[in-house]
Amino acid sequence: MRRGIPVITKRDLVDGEWLDLVQSEVSTRLGASRVRWEAAVATSVMTGQGLDDLRDALRRVAGTWSSVCDDLFRLPIDRCSR
Repeated sequence: MRRGIPVITKRDLVDGEWLDLVQSEVSTRLGASRVRWEAAVATSVMTGQGLDDLRDALRRVAGTWSSVCDDLFRLPIDRCSR
């Protein structure tokens, strides 16, 4: 994997200060990776917050995608219900 977009879910359940702290920590931890990471996107499926930002980030990454691929595509999905 060469590029990625970290997504922070359940944005609606925390206050802004905590969200900023988590985004900062994610950025710091991923900064040491060989993978080129986009800025973390915080989303909430319940309220729709951040979904437009996630779509924009996906478009940016997809726009720079090379048609030559020597690796398999991976999309980890973590689902949970309330």
